[in-house]
Amino acid sequence: MKLREIFIIILSLVLITSCSSNDDTPNSGGNDGGTTPPNESVKITKMNSFTELPLKSIDFENETIGYVAASMLNNKSVASEIFKTIDGGNTWEKVFTDGSFYIEKIKVLKSNLIVAIAFTGEIIISKDSGKTWDINNVLTNKGIILKDITYDIHDEIYIVGYKEAIKKGVIFLSWNEGELWNEYVGNDEFQKMMENNMLSSVDYIKETGYMVIGGGLNDKGVLVGKYEGQYELIETQQAIRYNDIACKDGIVMAIGSNGIVNAENERGGIYGTYSSYDWQTFDYNNNNRLTAVALGTGRSKNIIVVGRNKSNNLADGEFMTFSKDNGDHWKRINHEFVTAAWNDVEALNENTFIAIGYKGLLVKIVIE
Repeated sequence: MKLREIFIIILSLVLITSCSSNDDTPNSGGNDGGTTPPNESVKITKMNSFTELPLKSIDFENETIGYVAASMLNNKSVASEIFKTIDGGNTWEKVFTDGSFYIEKIKVLKSNLIVAIAFTGEIIISKDSGKTWDINNVLTNKGIILKDITYDIHDEIYIVGYKEAIKKGVIFLSWNEGELWNEYVGNDEFQKMMENNMLSSVDYIKETGYMVIGGGLNDKGVLVGKYEGQYELIETQQAIRYNDIACKDGIVMAIGSNGIVNAENERGGIYGTYSSYDWQTFDYNNNNRLTAVALGTGRSKNIIVVGRNKSNNLADGEFMTFSKDNGDHWKRINHEFVTAAWNDVEALNENTFIAIGYKGLLVKIVIE
């Protein structure tokens, strides 16, 4: 039995379990077979800024406790900061700063364990809820670009990235909370999956034990599934690289772009599944480049995707779109934040999200 077939069976069991409770929520499509568009009521408000650096990555442990990584990299300087909130993002405290590397991603793996990774290979770890931080340089300046992190039920940390010179995906594992790291080598089939596959995103479905890893090249997206130690390619037909993945229960959403920055040729895409039936391409009624995706918590069907405006559009609010029915229908979120350069988005609960971006901008989005 193939890995995907096993995954489909597991997802079916998860969906049957989650839908068998006393749920009186109407079908999102009513009586028209799923063609009713979602409610367009979305409220977006600016939150208090706390740094001038671009906000790069955000992750919450729960509805109130979370972390943001702010990073800057240009020809003149590099800097990174980490901030913590304990009141849902209303106020933030700086808990880490460094002027020698650029943080790419931060993740709360469990209540006391927070891991951030830098573009040049540094691994920054706190084991006391952000009070102190250690920097592991085992991968620093080795030509490896680190991109994303996840944590499984076996207490294993996974970091994905790629060897820049040869565009080959790599996965690093730690079994002791980041003290030691080993590259996963696998077999010949796994190594073939990593060729021309710049791994950029990863997420783990705790309910099923299934991991999804995204990457590829700008002209060919690649998704890899992992279940019980087995890796398998998930076929896609999109000419994009998958920059972010969000998973929960039986839902997987992978988003990305083709890396081109001109209004005529730049493209984005969404690929995933919200049932046990099959994977599919989701039409979000635009073709903007996409940078991040978040799924509402619990049994919510809300999804928010953020990205970039077309390169010739400097007048409208930077691109955001949302769905209230697991991706069947999408509506652009209109707002006043122009050239906001959204870098990440996080769900606080079923209806509330925080998006972060350029020059310390963070906004709260509520889907009503």
